[in-house]
Amino acid sequence: MLNPIFFHVVLMYSASQISDSEVQNVSSCKMRVDTCPPVIGRLRKLLVLLSLLYLVSHTSSILSINLFLSRVSILSLTSFPLSSFFLKISYSLLFHRRFAP
Repeated sequence: MLNPIFFHVVLMYSASQISDSEVQNVSSCKMRVDTCPPVIGRLRKLLVLLSLLYLVSHTSSILSINLFLSRVSILSLTSFPLSSFFLKISYSLLFHRRFAP
């Protein structure tokens, strides 16, 4: 299983990089991705990273990434039930020019 603490830290860090004005700009922008502010690009990159981690977890039966080659395992990429959910979200952000209504 992927370490939930790691994902909590990643998501909290990503959320801290988005200012309130950017959130207001996103909520007031049109539904086309190319007219929205750069925060959409940041969210897209985060979703791509998460989906790549999930893809690796499904193609490898036992894989762990260790920090600085230590014994403490930061990630144990074996399986994750929400992978298809995040893959669908990242697909819609990457390949569709409009968000779903």
